[in-house]
Amino acid sequence: MRFIILFIALFFSLYTQAQGQLSLKIVDENKSAIEYANFRLFSVVDSSVVAGEYSNSKGKVIISDIPFGKYYGKITFFDFKDKIVNEIVFSSDQKKTT
Repeated sequence: MRFIILFIALFFSLYTQAQGQLSLKIVDENKSAIEYANFRLFSVVDSSVVAGEYSNSKGKVIISDIPFGKYYGKITFFDFKDKIVNEIVFSSDQKKTT
């Protein structure tokens, strides 16, 4: 089974309205971009889906307007092993990181 490797190009940036942005790139073991991979962001509190998006032709996913809180992510794509990304946190004291 093939593996998805996740590169988080730009992880968090903050907005004045208490919201964040998640930006990531999904690639395979050869570092080739994976188009149409599914990324879902879940709330740690109740496992509800907060947002979801498919990767573009360059493997990029951008999700904006994420409320402050704790989350985890799941990447799925046909014929690849699912990838869980734990401990995604958006808070007012964070700065833009890469």
